[in-house]
Amino acid sequence: MKGFEIVENNLAPKGLRLANYIIDLIAFYIFMFIFMATLGFFLGITGNESLVPIFEDVLLVRLLIVVFYVVFMLTTEAAFGGKSIGKIITGTKVVTEYGEKPTIRNFAIRNLYRLVPFDMLSFLDKVGWHDKWSNTRVVKTKSFDFEMLNNGSIDDIGAAE
Repeated sequence: MKGFEIVENNLAPKGLRLANYIIDLIAFYIFMFIFMATLGFFLGITGNESLVPIFEDVLLVRLLIVVFYVVFMLTTEAAFGGKSIGKIITGTKVVTEYGEKPTIRNFAIRNLYRLVPFDMLSFLDKVGWHDKWSNTRVVKTKSFDFEMLNNGSIDDIGAAE
């Protein structure tokens, strides 16, 4: 229960959450540009034009971009221990609602919920949908870690790392 209180006391404010989103979106588009340029380069070298019709279907391209975004966010958060590119820059991270390190399953559920239309508008509430439904929260890393270290039990400290 102590971890829950510490998480609630250290939730990242909406401004930081917005900054995370913008930075992650820019990082994603840079990744997509590099990915598409590389794909185009290799298709050009091989003369293989079998993928060209896929890119002419606007709806399919938009769907692929959304799916790639979810995979991109899942991969970065899982690889960097609850931190995306934006979260690294803003000093925030994802934890469970009890202050524990999220599992791959938590990250997967969290990022699949990003597919829900208007998910990004859900942050007008205290906690966004993809956090609420996946039982995760975004906290300010330094203050959260400090409070867990100083106020948590020995078990809480091990769970926060």
